[in-house]
Amino acid sequence: MPLITISRGIGSGGMVVARLVSEDLKVELFDDNRLHQEAGKMGIRAEEVKGLDEKAPVFFDHLLRSRSEIYLNYMEALIYEVAKKGEGVIIGHGSQLLLRDFECALHVHIYADDSTRIRNLMHQRRISQEAAKKLIHRSDHEQGGFFRFAFHMDWNNPSLYDLIINTGQIGLDLTAEIIMHAARSDRMKTCSLAAVGAMERLRLKKRAHAALLDRGSIFLK
Repeated sequence: MPLITISRGIGSGGMVVARLVSEDLKVELFDDNRLHQEAGKMGIRAEEVKGLDEKAPVFFDHLLRSRSEIYLNYMEALIYEVAKKGEGVIIGHGSQLLLRDFECALHVHIYADDSTRIRNLMHQRRISQEAAKKLIHRSDHEQGGFFRFAFHMDWNNPSLYDLIINTGQIGLDLTAEIIMHAARSDRMKTCSLAAVGAMERLRLKKRAHAALLDRGSIFLK
């Protein structure tokens, strides 16, 4: 079973789709809560992962530059840690870019037009149309800003994805079915021992880099 990364905008139904896919394929869903658990297992301090949700550059502006680099290296190490399991559904956090060179990873972007997203948020959160619009604007700004800050790329770049699906047109159930069909296709490869080994080396590299930066920042205090 391949790895699946899912990138989505708020209100697009991407999280619902991710849960449907993980449940049907019987693989783990690595959302924010699950990633925090994995970080704890890796011995990463709570303060280093408390901002694991994708934030705009203003989040990093409150940190020293060295602290933001430490954060990003820990985050990348964490993605490689869960990816080396060889299967699972990973939500965001740059996983579509960090794993793009691995043929065993399927990268999906869940899209919906603004009217669909607004309607979904109004229903889900019991908020007004204006509040939903503001929430979408803020969330898109934060996600886009995070991706540009961390990877110097636009997270909407279609070259990062194997599938881009419009849930407003296709619907959540059919979107999940399309992803599962692609994941089960003979064209998708199981992660080889070489791929898993490469992920482990990348994990160690990022973890070591974070530790060195962390040690240096302590001496500077």
